[in-house]
Amino acid sequence: MKKTLSVIALVMVLTATAPAQSLAIPTLDSFKSAFQGFSNDMAGSLALNSSVGTTWSDAYTGGFPHFGAGFSLGTAFASGGALKSVFDAVGIDMPVELSNIGLPFPIVAATAKIGLPFLPLDLGVKLGYLPPATGESIRSLTGVSTEYVNLGAQVRLALLQENLLFPAVSLGLGANYQKGSVGVPIPLPGTYKSFSQNLALLGVWNLTISDPNLGLSWESTTYDATVQVSKRLLVVTPYAGAGYTIGTNAVRAGITNAMTVTQTLNGVTYNKTVEELSAIFALAGIPAPNLGFTSEAQANDPVMRLYGGIALNILVLILDVQATYVPLTNNLGTTLTARLQI
Repeated sequence: MKKTLSVIALVMVLTATAPAQSLAIPTLDSFKSAFQGFSNDMAGSLALNSSVGTTWSDAYTGGFPHFGAGFSLGTAFASGGALKSVFDAVGIDMPVELSNIGLPFPIVAATAKIGLPFLPLDLGVKLGYLPPATGESIRSLTGVSTEYVNLGAQVRLALLQENLLFPAVSLGLGANYQKGSVGVPIPLPGTYKSFSQNLALLGVWNLTISDPNLGLSWESTTYDATVQVSKRLLVVTPYAGAGYTIGTNAVRAGITNAMTVTQTLNGVTYNKTVEELSAIFALAGIPAPNLGFTSEAQANDPVMRLYGGIALNILVLILDVQATYVPLTNNLGTTLTARLQI
């Protein structure tokens, strides 16, 4: 059964009553401290996530009836350095793949923009949603499980409309909401896997821990301002811009495991639950294990990002490749958008 388990607190309880085991156990406070640093770094990733599907190669779509619609696929990365401190705090090795590229947050979004009549404005909306089947495919390929939803809208004012000599320049204002989670398998040392506690008349209680995952979840509401320049050159459109994001970001982390609890009494073994184990500990006067190994942090500092890319224009089909960078946290992101636009 899947439950949220405080591995650290539980090991401390069991080893306190079983002196024969000798383990170097980190504290929950060390995890929270490391996680706070990671959550601040993750704010940069959340800013990148919220912008997917919002920024197009064209700084301004054009007045009504100009419009476009398509799909964006992107990935933002939380830096491996900040993530390593979280793994170090729970005394386990971070997978090499995450050390090299950081923790990926894949994003999929449907996106659309339309020019408004009479005013040099265009309006854009986007919906990002990762279906369970897609999340399962990602998990089978990478080992990382993920869920994701992202809603947003943006209005852009054309400060300068493109012509033969001058590029298009726009100022945009938008709002976004996102909610998601990601789970990463972690290699748990063998000394964490199984514990036994002899409670005399209550029998021998055994706890086995397997299939651990480091789970992260987040929710944010942000407001975004952008300035962008673009210029169509024959069949390609290079562009560059900057964005500034403010808002609230709640980030949570914990460890989930598959756990098996058994009681052996008078030579007979019974399957039990973690709740029963906690109740027995309380009956025996032993502090119950903490079953809530989670930590939450707010990452609400403003985030500035730089972005740029190039689009290939094939009649009404546009293939748009974009890279994004957050200078404060060194977060990187990439996005590919395919759309039809007239």
